[in-house]
Amino acid sequence: MVERIVDEFDAGGLPAIHIDAESAKLYHPATLTGKFPVDPELVLRCQRAGSGRYRGVRIGKMLELYPYDAMKKLALSQAKTFIRHMRSEGYESLQEATELELWGPFRERGDMSRGASLVNFEEDNPFVPAGHWGSAARGAWRHDLERGPRRLNQNVLLDDKDWRHGVVFLVRGQFLATRGKQEESTGAVLV
Repeated sequence: MVERIVDEFDAGGLPAIHIDAESAKLYHPATLTGKFPVDPELVLRCQRAGSGRYRGVRIGKMLELYPYDAMKKLALSQAKTFIRHMRSEGYESLQEATELELWGPFRERGDMSRGASLVNFEEDNPFVPAGHWGSAARGAWRHDLERGPRRLNQNVLLDDKDWRHGVVFLVRGQFLATRGKQEESTGAVLV
């Protein structure tokens, strides 16, 4: 039985592949996403001019009229920075900066850093004179039951505590993982 299976593979069933382990480079494609903050006033101007939400729009295909040109310049510079940073981390971009997708606006989830300052949550409560202190880092916000990018409203931006942390956009693209950090001066991959 084993001899028959070996004969079928040798007779043209599957090709034999030999990989030299020392010279082979293995790359794995990945979709990576980076975020950047945008001034809420710019987003409101774009949405008042007729641009709704960006859902996978190629940065190079965005309009070059005011106020869209300001959004396009900001997104393009952030995309170039994102590609440069990913290259230093060991990822090669499969796309140009103008071919990356733009998604947004989304709301920022808040300060999630560990070094956030302490806040007295019972500051105005006379029944807890010592106060109740805790970290100011809050990641939880209430969901508005809307999926994907939002259409902004000036009243919501000014009044809602969840939007106070900022408006963010996402840049998304295809990268190849080279499994190592690339040195910027020599271009060598450090493993």
